[in-house]
Amino acid sequence: MLINSLKDSIPVDIPRRSPATQSVSRGVRPSLFEFVQGNVMGPTLRQRMEEALKSLDESDPVLAEMLLLAAYVHFCRTPLSMDMTIGYWSSRISTHEEIYAQIKAVGALLSEYEGDLADTDQDYFAARSLLAAESVMAAASGRRLGTMLSRFHANVSHTRIVAYYVFKRRAYDSKLFGRAFPDVATGLELYDDIYARDPSPYTLQQKALYLAARKRYSEAFEVMDRALSTAHRSNWTIRSSYAQVLFQANEELAGVRPAVRELLDRAMGILTECYQSDRRRSMHAVTYSTLAMRYASIFSDDAAASYLKQADVWLAEVVRDEPWVRGARYLQRDVRSRLRDLAE
Repeated sequence: MLINSLKDSIPVDIPRRSPATQSVSRGVRPSLFEFVQGNVMGPTLRQRMEEALKSLDESDPVLAEMLLLAAYVHFCRTPLSMDMTIGYWSSRISTHEEIYAQIKAVGALLSEYEGDLADTDQDYFAARSLLAAESVMAAASGRRLGTMLSRFHANVSHTRIVAYYVFKRRAYDSKLFGRAFPDVATGLELYDDIYARDPSPYTLQQKALYLAARKRYSEAFEVMDRALSTAHRSNWTIRSSYAQVLFQANEELAGVRPAVRELLDRAMGILTECYQSDRRRSMHAVTYSTLAMRYASIFSDDAAASYLKQADVWLAEVVRDEPWVRGARYLQRDVRSRLRDLAE
């Protein structure tokens, strides 16, 4: 497996952490950035990049912003075209010569892009690697991210963005927006602007998750309901997010209102359907199991035990087939412990 090969290739004189899986987000394969962060001790890439960005921001804020711009676009798995760059800078940098000078000044972290997505007679640029792009994104402060994202989406139209169908899969991530826009009104305004230009259920999905993370569950549920109603029924990612928001919005009252408990059961049923129908089973298994534990913290009956038993089965499959999934083994341990408590 690639990740194991990468770990084995770390020189023995570089201190390493163990186990590697502790740095990986639940339900997904680790990125190279997550892998390196989790396996190499000492000053991390993020720490070193934070120091570099702070220094660069103080000496040349335009240059720091150019680097973050390129990292964001690369983070979204697309290159930065000259057309996008000119649109982003608008009147602040208006000539090709100035842009080339800025890119050259950034140095080795940026390079020319000549991949499959470069399909016109203009120049394309990208971070030196996805690892470099992820390092810059992780190191950037929320303030820097917010400034860049606001300018990008105000100045760069969807028609300018290279391979927009690829770009938008990660561009509006709720966790990214959460870091960039702690002021909810600002974040919601940008989501609404984006949706007005591209009325996609994915944008609504991320907006709902952004709201849910701030415990604005009623609003989140309303937005997710719109996303679900406009998405294809077989869009299991959105259906899973809908189930999570449905659960979160109702769990506080479920213990005292039987009708509300039915909504939690409905959420668990949706997640079961997602697991059985979607190829990304580990993601759904971890989500289902996490909510099963929360269900069992409210109720101690046969229904709670049934959900936990199913979670145990699915987590066993994840542990066996996808050992890189963070926390699956520990989540399974907690599920089994709770099952034993219910049996006593």
